[in-house]
Amino acid sequence: MNKIIRLLNRLTKNKSNKHRIVLDTCILIDYFDGTGEISCIKRIFNLLDEEAIEGFISVVTIAEIIKHLSDLEESGTVSNSSITEIMDSIEDNFFIIPLEHEIAREAGEIKHKSSSKKRPLSYNDAFIASTAKSLNAPLITCDGEFFMDRLHKLNSRIDEIHILTPDDFMMGCLTPILIGSFIYN
Repeated sequence: MNKIIRLLNRLTKNKSNKHRIVLDTCILIDYFDGTGEISCIKRIFNLLDEEAIEGFISVVTIAEIIKHLSDLEESGTVSNSSITEIMDSIEDNFFIIPLEHEIAREAGEIKHKSSSKKRPLSYNDAFIASTAKSLNAPLITCDGEFFMDRLHKLNSRIDEIHILTPDDFMMGCLTPILIGSFIYN
């Protein structure tokens, strides 16, 4: 818990004094599918709705979401109108960060440093991690690929950014957000 609080205390605030977070694709998929750590994810979305924090996603997440929703549409699980509503909701509620030269360079470096022959990091994950690094914001994810211990989701594989599960994020910041600010050392 102290490690999480220390990580969150290092976050920089933007001009509007709101704390920034970057959400991984799996968070949005779990939210819209109603799976995973859904109670924590719902609380994060409530904080976003209340504008207590600002949410960012990589443009790569848009591609991954469209692919996921299109697969669901083919199976008859969702309709095209639902896909449009979901995409409109994402675009209305998140700052979407494009892939720019610096993010691409950093993604290549992250992929190189964090991959091994046994366990490569995907380019999509590297781009998403690079987006978080560019914003100096934590990456909230439930994807075990970002952690050394995939099963228990412990210890980030990427030293340059703060990677937290939805549960860890909420445990580390819910109270300070509710009282109006993070606690700085």
